[in-house]
Amino acid sequence: VDTSVTVDVNRTNLPPNITLFYPEQDGPGTYYIIGQVTDLDDDVSGLLIDVYGELFTERCAVDENGCFEFAVIIDDEAIGFEYAQTLDLHGALSNIRELFIGAL
Repeated sequence: VDTSVTVDVNRTNLPPNITLFYPEQDGPGTYYIIGQVTDLDDDVSGLLIDVYGELFTERCAVDENGCFEFAVIIDDEAIGFEYAQTLDLHGALSNIRELFIGAL
């Protein structure tokens, strides 16, 4: 039986890139956190996005289109920054994206 094998020689792994990361308010204290991640040399489906900051900590998975979304409920008066980062299957860390929740 013939089997194809791919060998990467001197391959440089590119890190994933979180290209979108923003909140959409859906009522008092309820937010959808929405984002997208890309990776030029790897499939991003199933990557885990770590979201952390001043208001909450959450982890979510990326779908087959590179998108992620989840809902959080926080205090109506809460304001603060949240950050997102991921890691590809080869260990390369993505950029850190920042968002602000609350009225200025």
